[in-house]
Amino acid sequence: MMAEVEKEMVVQKSSNLKKQYGKVNFTGRGGFASVFSAKDLTSKKNESVAIKKLPHNTEKEKLNNLCEIAFLKVCVSHPNAVQYIKSFLVQPENEIWLVTEFLHGGTLSEAARVHTFIERHIAYVAREVLRALKFLHDNKFAHRDLKSTNVMMSINGSIKIIDFGLCADFTNGPRTNMVGSPFWIPPEMIKKEPHSLKVDCYSLAVCLLELFLMAPPHSTSGIKCMYMAVTKGLHDQIPKTASYEAATFLRKALEVDPEKRATANQLLDEPWVAEPGLSKGISEVLRDIFLTNTINDMGLY
Repeated sequence: MMAEVEKEMVVQKSSNLKKQYGKVNFTGRGGFASVFSAKDLTSKKNESVAIKKLPHNTEKEKLNNLCEIAFLKVCVSHPNAVQYIKSFLVQPENEIWLVTEFLHGGTLSEAARVHTFIERHIAYVAREVLRALKFLHDNKFAHRDLKSTNVMMSINGSIKIIDFGLCADFTNGPRTNMVGSPFWIPPEMIKKEPHSLKVDCYSLAVCLLELFLMAPPHSTSGIKCMYMAVTKGLHDQIPKTASYEAATFLRKALEVDPEKRATANQLLDEPWVAEPGLSKGISEVLRDIFLTNTINDMGLY
């Protein structure tokens, strides 16, 4: 799969790409890359795109970059994964420009900080992310870095996972390396025990807690959150106001023992995410959230 990606890679001069994408605007920085927004001036409607710039120098960087592109290509048909468009090996900078669709909205993290979500809408987010996870897991892939900044929420109500840089193939069984981010990392990874597909189910549950609590559990300290995750679990962080169905779902996803933790398929069968009408009103909520965020960023309040 990666050999095919490398073969298809288009080598391009940065000066030529600037003609294609015009002004490239910085939007954020992750652990391994910087992300920009731009317009594809070669498209009929000058469509907006997101460009992730990745260093492509060391063997490890090259392997990670090719892996991420390969996983994006696998997910290109899924509505709950960011849509891959193309990638370039840019010279003389020796970096990858990974071009995907631009989602008008923001991250789950941004939304959780400024809005108290009703439970129905939290269940909707859970269902949409689970659909992406089911697709990945059915193909023996795990995202392994599911966190609130890697869940995009668009103003039309669509929910998509992004950033496949730590995604891995589990066809040959569990792995033991620890990757991910402190608040969302599952207990088995912290203990450096073998981990597999269910790591994503745990991380999703932490994202959902973030929507309930407007912050990650034990938000003042990632180290404390990791310690509590391993020693006690995070069940005590489930709000007392959560419905029985929501609490049951979260308990199953937050199970410390991965052998007892529910799979993505099992979680999709939970009554909490099977209720009709979960998406009602979500697009209006997200439009209000991200319009307010934009106005605040512009200093107009």
